[in-house]
Amino acid sequence: MASIDWFHQLAELGSDQIAVRFSPENLARLQAHVALCLDGAELPGIRTPAQFAETVLDLRANESDWNRATMSAIIRADDLMLAGQTEEAVQVLLAFAASCPWASFREAAENQAGLLPGWVPGH
Repeated sequence: MASIDWFHQLAELGSDQIAVRFSPENLARLQAHVALCLDGAELPGIRTPAQFAETVLDLRANESDWNRATMSAIIRADDLMLAGQTEEAVQVLLAFAASCPWASFREAAENQAGLLPGWVPGH
């Protein structure tokens, strides 16, 4: 997805280089990215290059934290499946999905739950 690639490339630049790229166009792209990827999230008022850089880096750190949390939920569900606790495995994934603000990670957890034998459609 172009928005995610753009965001990741921007965040890799580091604070000073991100600040240099502060512009109305890039601010609009960041707002569009947040609207696409995060449920109900809105950017704080960004008026300076430093605020832009800080917001980009904070969002990237939050995304990374949720990525790790997604992997932890999937591993926990897998462990439960191996222990024969299929319904519990499904519940771990669905509970995670219900709490996750990042659309792609929520979808990953929901998709994984859908692959398990204890999953009930419309859960």
